[in-house]
Amino acid sequence: MKNHWKCWKCSSLAGLFLLMLFCLAMPLSAAAAPAATINGKEYASMQDAVANVQDGQTIVLQKNITESITAGRSVKFTINLNKKTWTGKGSYVALYAKSGTITIKNGKMAGNGGVIWVDGKKAKVTVSSGTYTSAKGSLLYNSQGTLLLKNGTFKAAQNVLVNYGTGKTTIYKGTYTSSSKGGNYSVIAVEDGTVSIKGGTINGNGGALGVTGKNASVTAEGGTFTSKGTLIYNSAGTVLIKDGTYKASENILMNCGTGKTTIYRGKFTGTSADYALTYNKDKAKLRIAGGSFSGKFKTVGKTKICLGIYREGGTVTIDGGKLNGKKIVVTKAPSR
Repeated sequence: MKNHWKCWKCSSLAGLFLLMLFCLAMPLSAAAAPAATINGKEYASMQDAVANVQDGQTIVLQKNITESITAGRSVKFTINLNKKTWTGKGSYVALYAKSGTITIKNGKMAGNGGVIWVDGKKAKVTVSSGTYTSAKGSLLYNSQGTLLLKNGTFKAAQNVLVNYGTGKTTIYKGTYTSSSKGGNYSVIAVEDGTVSIKGGTINGNGGALGVTGKNASVTAEGGTFTSKGTLIYNSAGTVLIKDGTYKASENILMNCGTGKTTIYRGKFTGTSADYALTYNKDKAKLRIAGGSFSGKFKTVGKTKICLGIYREGGTVTIDGGKLNGKKIVVTKAPSR
């Protein structure tokens, strides 16, 4: 009996020891894994990491997270998404930037109500790579800071970018796509502020560029713009087109209200004879100083209509450019 007790005791101790080794060897559970690290130090949430990051440091995302945070410190840092996905909580953006210089790269950000909102005079956000999507609303907002879009893939149910207030946005490269139809959902919506487009591919169902604020200023120096609707709509701001490729199923440009548009260079192609290449009305001012305009005309009765440079109102000045290889002549908007 005594020997049996000793054997049972020894086997129990050995089993307990093996169990301890097994537990120590087990990896941390998903719940215990850190959301992010800075120089190897673990943080339970992205908000904690942003609250502690210092100048020049990089926050590395360690797992897929659902979190909406505020960055409000004057710190320069990088967020490496690390091929993970950061999703905004509910209808809130994932990152609300009030201050700081932030670079985001190498992963995915998603949300229903957008992913990034730049809303501080001292806030500067640079997106250098990655995929950014909004399932229901617009994707990016800039109301009073600096937003630099160096590269990446951007997809939105509504506007990809809403620029307003005193926001300054520059687009260098990347692909920007809006799936919504209708003029209210241009890929780039400029209600006010400044937008500079230097390149990239901008595709829209409801337009590529919509400018609606009297203090809005847009300069397009390059890029490829396509739309199944009217491509560029300017009702109040200033638009300078210095280069690029523009292709639309409806009007390439609708210049109306008090909009001021100047075209220096670029290639403009219409794909439907039912719409004008450019259409000017109200008190809008259009100047064409260069560029190549092309498309087929449609004959209604004895009149060739559409795919020309049409003026219903406002001012149209032509001092350059070609329409189907010939000198551009402004035509009074035809009645149908």
